[in-house]
Amino acid sequence: MVELVTYIVEQLVDDKSAVNVTSAEVNGVEVVTIRVAENDIGKVIGKQGKIAMAIRTLAKAVGIKNGKRYSIDIADYIICHKHFLVAMIRWQNFEKYCKICIALQL
Repeated sequence: MVELVTYIVEQLVDDKSAVNVTSAEVNGVEVVTIRVAENDIGKVIGKQGKIAMAIRTLAKAVGIKNGKRYSIDIADYIICHKHFLVAMIRWQNFEKYCKICIALQL
């Protein structure tokens, strides 16, 4: 899974050398964490989170084939995931919510 996610992310970003994809097993779920350069994080997330959701969909398909469960997390985006979804529903800019998460250390 790490190789697949690394390949996908490297095709999306400008700074391929900053791509770091790691994996860890947590409660029977393989958590794959993506780290990219700060300037490239938007390219991995995509407009309204569509690219991130597509990567997660691919991981789910591979998981079904392999009989495993995968979770895809994007570093520096994980802490504000719930606020990002709220922002999408309200059609607001999610950076506003990120600042709230950072201020509250969520």
